[in-house]
Amino acid sequence: MTAGGGVGWKLEAGSWKPDECRCGGKKRNGEGGFTLLEVMIAAVILVTGMVSLLGLFAMALSLHRKSLDTTNSALIAREILPTLKRDALRRDDKRGYHFVDVSERDLAGHPGYRYSATFLATGGPPQEAMAEVRIYWTARGRARSEVFRSVVLAEPEYRDLIRQEKEKRKP
Repeated sequence: MTAGGGVGWKLEAGSWKPDECRCGGKKRNGEGGFTLLEVMIAAVILVTGMVSLLGLFAMALSLHRKSLDTTNSALIAREILPTLKRDALRRDDKRGYHFVDVSERDLAGHPGYRYSATFLATGGPPQEAMAEVRIYWTARGRARSEVFRSVVLAEPEYRDLIRQEKEKRKP
């Protein structure tokens, strides 16, 4: 060893060799450092990990886009339900008051989204129905849709009309 604590050199069999090795006290045959095989294995492990992370990022981006579309469609359904309750209730002589299905329509203020609504009887009073609202849109060239269901009651003025009509029918 040298006086400064570094590695000293000594002459052995006609060539200079270091006194001690910097590899944790173990003596190695040949030069210090990594072998080509060790470097290649490390590179393969690193590339495999990076490719896996890229796949996770792509999946996360896809799920994020899908959640945005689902949230938008839920907000749209929530926005149009009051209008449906008001506009879909009809009266005719045979059936009295009933809800009328709404065919597919564009949504003002929501480009690229369309909706339709159907009403199913709940078995309760005639002014009550199960509204099934379907929101349609296109994402990456594929047609997508979400269905939302809610029990709807006719607006109060319609309920009053229904009640008056029932009272007229009573003997």
